[in-house]
Amino acid sequence: MASSASINFYTTSTGEITQLLTNPDICNDESVELEITFTGIPPFNFSITDGKGNSWDNINVSSVELAGDNPYTYSYAIPVNPTWLEDEDPTVYSYAITYISDASGCDEGVILGEPEQVQVHSSPTIEVFSNNPVCENSSITLYASGGSYYEWSGPNGFSSTEELPILGYASLDDGGTYSVIVTNEYGCSASGSVNVEIIENNSITGDLDDTFNPNTGSNEWILSAATQSDGKILVGGHFTNFHGFANGHIARLNSDGSIDKSFEPCSGPNDDVLAIAFQSDGSTIIGGRFTTYSLVPVGMITRINSDGSLDPSFNISSTGANGLVRQIIILPDDKILIAGEFTTYNNVPRNRIARLNPDGTLDETFDPGDGADHRIWGMDIQDDGKILIVGVFSSYDNIVRNNVARLHPNGTLDTLSLIHI
Repeated sequence: MASSASINFYTTSTGEITQLLTNPDICNDESVELEITFTGIPPFNFSITDGKGNSWDNINVSSVELAGDNPYTYSYAIPVNPTWLEDEDPTVYSYAITYISDASGCDEGVILGEPEQVQVHSSPTIEVFSNNPVCENSSITLYASGGSYYEWSGPNGFSSTEELPILGYASLDDGGTYSVIVTNEYGCSASGSVNVEIIENNSITGDLDDTFNPNTGSNEWILSAATQSDGKILVGGHFTNFHGFANGHIARLNSDGSIDKSFEPCSGPNDDVLAIAFQSDGSTIIGGRFTTYSLVPVGMITRINSDGSLDPSFNISSTGANGLVRQIIILPDDKILIAGEFTTYNNVPRNRIARLNPDGTLDETFDPGDGADHRIWGMDIQDDGKILIVGVFSSYDNIVRNNVARLHPNGTLDTLSLIHI
């Protein structure tokens, strides 16, 4: 017969969660461990709720599973299901016994005792990359994000607690799998790994190539360079003179390092050239800090002909970028990916990254949203077309990304770029 008496009566079976055997702040890959005190005659049958609509019903406990005498104690573990977690971290659960009966037939169907609260935190969502492959004697740069603490391990006993560790002068033995455990501020962890291939280089001796002679060179810094298909070399930067020839921040060298006098940019760009790239037809796209080319207004980026003259058909009558263009990548379809310190292109908001059509107009199908919140210094295109960006930013499209992020080909953030997690 069901008892309706108060749970304080000794003839009534009672159960109460008396303490947590686990930390009240746990991660989503852990279990909630409860200590329950039973009063009555075993075996007991009970049910638990977590206050979130989840329940564990008709749990049977035999006398051999109980500790002590009446009242008895019993430990019960409940694994956390990550799919139950709410958007706001942490998710708070309130565990309580909602029903209990014992061998005497006494039962209770009310919440017994004060609920025990547990805060469950999500494990970090991490990203792991490297500059793979790496030439022998070059540097390996490892990238991880998504946490507060990092623990790297790898070949040759490598270990690091840095977010972005760099290994200089990589040997062939440094190739292999680099693993990282990323821990957030709640102590919750996730792991990832990346494979790094070291490419053997048998041809580089480090000796000066005497066949390349730039004579007196430039009068100021060279900040960019690119080699044409014919072996000639375009250089750009802060200089205004190369081997006695006034060049206006850009010059072309023959393959032996001598100045190519057939390249005549006239007054050329009025400030630094930071990036040089070639389209499939050999046309040259340059970007940087300049606002004019041969006294014609251009917005930090333009296209020039093979003789160094301005190509007036590029981005006709438009304003271009309103800030530095630091890198240019020509895509397989001849569209132009640019990155740097600008916030608009042709007066359309584009924070630090944009894609242009081959003629220099804005490709509006590439939409980075709010983009990077600070400078982008470098980009790379992966084999699947995704775009890796690095710089000094802390978010991309208002999502936290500390200095490194990966984008889909349409400019949106790749939020699922988890590697071996």
